[in-house]
Amino acid sequence: MFSPSCKKHHCSGLTLTEVSIVMMIMGVVLAGLWVAVDSVYRNQRISTTNKQLIEVVSNIRSLYGMSRSSLMGMSITGTSGATLFAQMGSFPKDMIDTSVTPVGVVHAWHGDVTLTSSHTDVDGDSFVLGLVGVPQAACADLLIRMTGGSRDSGLIKAGTTTAAQDTAQMPIGLTTAVGDCSGELNTLEFTFMLKP
Repeated sequence: MFSPSCKKHHCSGLTLTEVSIVMMIMGVVLAGLWVAVDSVYRNQRISTTNKQLIEVVSNIRSLYGMSRSSLMGMSITGTSGATLFAQMGSFPKDMIDTSVTPVGVVHAWHGDVTLTSSHTDVDGDSFVLGLVGVPQAACADLLIRMTGGSRDSGLIKAGTTTAAQDTAQMPIGLTTAVGDCSGELNTLEFTFMLKP
């Protein structure tokens, strides 16, 4: 009645130690995969956000060029400013949150996007795009990418609400970006000229 590989009271199989070793190896492999997938996903979100910001800046400038007189004295602030310009078509559809009324504007980490006008710059009018609730690692990466060599020529200030760098300090390096993005969740702000 016994199979050929089994003796009277002893069947060959895996011992508890061998099963434990196999489980540990599987755990290490799964952990490595998790880290790799998380890194790819984070880089995808950063890249998407970078492209979205460039598109929004271009759309706002186009809108400004078409109707300069109506936008010139507009005072817009925060999430209501982003909502107003979303209704005018300045934000990509994947940034629009239709689950709230009026529609909201969110970034890749599902935090609010703000838009504030600024008429205090010596060189002319500008606007500030804000991203609320950006995780620390993504914050630093986004600062480095947005202020790097291929940055928008109208970007005049970038950083967090607690630490911002002007054009003289751009591109922002890794050490500065990590220092500026010191919180677990950060609010990034990018100030752009309406006319680059």
